[in-house]
Amino acid sequence: MSSAAVNELLQQLPQIVAHKSLVLYRLPYATDTNLLIGDAQEIHSLIEALGNEGFAFTPAETSHGHKPYLIIPDSTLQIEAMDKVQFPSFQTIVSNTSPIISSQAEYLAQANLVIAAIKSGGLEKAILSRIKKHEIGSFNPWETYKELCAAYPAVMVYWVSIPGVGTWIGATPETLIKLVDGQAETIALAGTQKDLGNNLENVAWGEKEQQEQAIVSDNIQSLINEYYPAESIDVDGPKTTSTGALLHLATTFRWPAKQDVSALEAFIKSLHPTPAIVGQPREAALNLIAETEPQDRAYYTGLLGPVSRNGYTHLFVNLRCMQVFNDYLALYVGGGLTAASNPDAEWQETELKAQTLLSVL
Repeated sequence: MSSAAVNELLQQLPQIVAHKSLVLYRLPYATDTNLLIGDAQEIHSLIEALGNEGFAFTPAETSHGHKPYLIIPDSTLQIEAMDKVQFPSFQTIVSNTSPIISSQAEYLAQANLVIAAIKSGGLEKAILSRIKKHEIGSFNPWETYKELCAAYPAVMVYWVSIPGVGTWIGATPETLIKLVDGQAETIALAGTQKDLGNNLENVAWGEKEQQEQAIVSDNIQSLINEYYPAESIDVDGPKTTSTGALLHLATTFRWPAKQDVSALEAFIKSLHPTPAIVGQPREAALNLIAETEPQDRAYYTGLLGPVSRNGYTHLFVNLRCMQVFNDYLALYVGGGLTAASNPDAEWQETELKAQTLLSVL
């Protein structure tokens, strides 16, 4: 479709988005953006999403009151050249519920509680998250989306607006599962440091980060073995990977997986939430998070991505994301705590992760 035809269609958006959901997403290393406009259908099981065509947007395991949705498109559009598109301005959909923002002192107190709980036994690791408030005078979602696409080609960039729910924008590096032609792929991603532009093969990692990666990788490999015992698994890593601003340790797992929706749902539910976003063991970590974090994670650490009955499905963990409000943005960030963690260093890690989004604002 020509740029003129795309622009003509886009000019209809202001009249549409008042009562329809809007999704834009750019997959890792892709050059084009996918635009979906349709109805957000509340779902009660992943089977409802995996057995349909559309875009899944589900909340965190610990969230209360936030519903899982499948956006079923009435129309779709592929935008190949974003710089040639005249995206119209319209009122951004915002949530009526304000999140809880923790101060640095409050976060440090929470981190100390988590570390003490880990040291007392029963937990290897727990993820503590917080929300960073960034005040804005004006905000253009389209320009921010374009900047994220340009800055972070290796991650999935998205913009989701759902009437009655709000607007979320993010640049997430973490694939939960990808299915293409009967082949499955998932990635264990844990450990974080700033990307200083050095050769990735020469990057050094501390014991704490290596331990985090090992916990996540071991958990994922055991689950694949449990649900796909007859299949051989190709394991690549751990390797240092860059998302543009940050470095992570990543291990990629690939294996044959049949398009059995019920079996796939069971595997995903066992896999998600992974130790990378809650901790290990999972139930103990979830209980500790519920006791310690004052905020609702909402759609942070939930799942999102395109789904298809028989074709391409790619679900991501919703990291490096923000929620749009009238005069500020709520940035959701977190980090893995172990017995060896330093609360001040963990605070700085969350500040570093927030820069993924702040750097383009």
